[in-house]
Amino acid sequence: MRILVVSDIHANPTALAAVRERFDACLCLGDLVEYGPDPGPCVEWVRRYATACVRGNHDHGAVQ
Repeated sequence: MRILVVSDIHANPTALAAVRERFDACLCLGDLVEYGPDPGPCVEWVRRYATACVRGNHDHGAVQ
């Protein structure tokens, strides 16, 4: 089983676009938002591909 682990994307969809390898499961360790200019595509990518995701401190701060 190939597991992809992503974290600290910080609204950088180019970083997620660089994932070219196949994976069976994706774990997201949070911090999808802040710093970068475009969090929407990052959130959508995680909704589509992540098997599980935890909220990072930047994600938590954004919803407070």
